[in-house]
Formats: sequence, C-alpha cells, structure tokens
Amino acid sequence: MVITALKKWNHHMFENFKIPNNCNCVKELTTGTLVFDIVVLAAVIGGLYLLRKSDPKIFKRFLIMSAGVLIFEVFTAPMWDNSHLGAYAYVYLDVSWILTFAWAILFIGVIRLVDNLWPEWREWKRFLVCLVMATGVAVILEIIVLQLSIRTYSPEVQERFYGLTLLGAPLEILYFAPVFSSLIIGFYKFWNYYLDEIPLVPSRKKVTVRNFIIALLGVAFFEIMIEPMVDNENFPSWSYYYYDVNIVLTLVWVLVIWLSTTLIDRFFIHLDMLLVFVLYVSVGTVLYMPIESWFIRNGYRVYGESATANFTGIQAPYFDAPVEVLFAIPLYLMLMLSFIRYGRIIMENKL
Repeated sequence: MVITALKKWNHHMFENFKIPNNCNCVKELTTGTLVFDIVVLAAVIGGLYLLRKSDPKIFKRFLIMSAGVLIFEVFTAPMWDNSHLGAYAYVYLDVSWILTFAWAILFIGVIRLVDNLWPEWREWKRFLVCLVMATGVAVILEIIVLQLSIRTYSPEVQERFYGLTLLGAPLEILYFAPVFSSLIIGFYKFWNYYLDEIPLVPSRKKVTVRNFIIALLGVAFFEIMIEPMVDNENFPSWSYYYYDVNIVLTLVWVLVIWLSTTLIDRFFIHLDMLLVFVLYVSVGTVLYMPIESWFIRNGYRVYGESATANFTGIQAPYFDAPVEVLFAIPLYLMLMLSFIRYGRIIMENKL
C-alpha cells in the first residue's frame, strides 16, 4: 500500500511536467553586447585586483555581493528578459552571471568609496549615502542594458508603466533601483558582519515599534516592486493599497518573519550566525508554504503568464503548488531577512 501511494504521489507530482519557456530571451551575441561582456569582465578583474591590496577578503566580499544579486535576479526573473549576452553567460533561464558580476562590482565600488570618504559616520548615514549613489549607478546601468537591447520587460511589467521615460528607460526605474539597491546593500553588509566576525549584542526586545516598521517597510516596498509577477484576487477591497498589493499578505509576511526569528532566537540564538540564519529561512519557509499553497488553490494568488511560462509543471510535495514557489519562498526570505536583520543590527548596536 505504501509503494502504491508513493507511485500515485510521484505521478501526480510530475504529471504536468514541461520544459519551461524561456520567455523572449535571445542568447546570440551582438557587437555591442560582446563589448559589454568584455568591459564587465575587465572591470571585475581590475577592480578586484586593485581592492585586493587593501582588503585581503575582497574576493569573499565579491562572492557575497554576487550571491545577493543572483538571488534577486532568480527571484525576479519573470519580470524581465536578458538577451544577447552569449550562450556562455546564462546560469538559469535568462539569468546571466555577466549582469550579476556587473551589479556586484559596481555596488562594491560604491560601498568602498563611501566607507573610505566618510569612515567616521554612523552606519545608517553611510547606508543612506550608499543607497543614493547605488541608485544612480543602477539607473545608469539599466539605461545602458536597455540601449544595447540586453534588457526588455515582461508584458505584465510594461502594463504598469505610465509611459514617461528617462533617457530611454521607464521612469519607474527610479522606484525599482532604490528598492533593489537597498536589499542588495543590506544583504551585503549583513553578511560582512559575519565575514569580519564583528561582535554584536543581541537585543532582548524581540517586538518593538521600530522592528515592526523596519519589517513592514521592507516587505511593502519589495511587494510593490514585484507586484506584476502575481495577481492577488478576491481579498476585501479595503485591503489593496497599490494595484493588487494587499495589506493582508504584507502583514502575513511580517508575521511569518517575526515568528520564525522569534522561535529560533528563543532556542538557538547561541549558535553560529550562519546556522541561525539557515534556521530562520527554513522555519519561515515551513510556515509560509502552506499559506501560499492555500492561497493558490483557492484563487487568491494567480501567477502571471511570464511566471508560469518558466514553471516546469512539477508540483511541490504535499502542497499541490508549483515547485518553483517552494524555491522562491526561501529566496525571498534570504533577501528580506538579511535586510531586516541589518537594520536591526545597526539600530540595536548603535553602529
């Protein structure tokens, strides 16, 4: 009976399997994109070589920054297509390590510049300056990749554009760029505390107005950015605050983050920071996955065509939801928890 049940479960899991459709990505190089690839590689090699002299850990820092960017790009892959970077440049569907490295070396350069110019400033001030500068750099790079026909936006994203442009880029980039930059900078700085083994004093106050506001703003801003990927339907009309972004879902995410971090801090705060973070993400995923599955089954969460085109059709075990959703939740939590914990660290430790 057990074997029969396993066979049925396995059949149900894979019965809708399909090869994912890689959107409109065209991987063949053009002259302009070949030059772009060469410039990025030269910038990475040259930048790391110069920074290595003053920072022996720069290669590890670069990997941390690249990991943050890659997590973001994999999670938001349905929102845009990246083309013409060469077949060698792609790691997952149209997610490219060339673009990942470009973002990473630019952001590291911004952070190092700010830290060198204003080392005596409080961390929150340097973060704000980094955010302003990184936003400017992100807008410039986005304009370049649009002009080279590397980047195009999904139909769902284009539907949200008002039609105003900035040097050929949609004006909405002025929102996308700072949200992206803040998450990546927060991720990078959080994990640099671990890399540098900086002693941090854990807070005894797990629930404060400040912590709630940090989590609420982080989740809300990111939810607004990724809104085109999925439609939130059938919620009460009063609960929508931007298109179909929903305060109920926002608060659910904040609650899941609070529960997962509180439970782990209660019993495992003495463990290594990396292991504690893995537990945060694991518990958060276990808590949220059945909620997301219920929302999907009951028509509250409907993923757009650009997202479902990249689904394999494989169902997550026990949840009757796309396996891609199961993988997306920990990616979301990795970014959000890093940003939130970074905010808490600089506030609670008065950095």
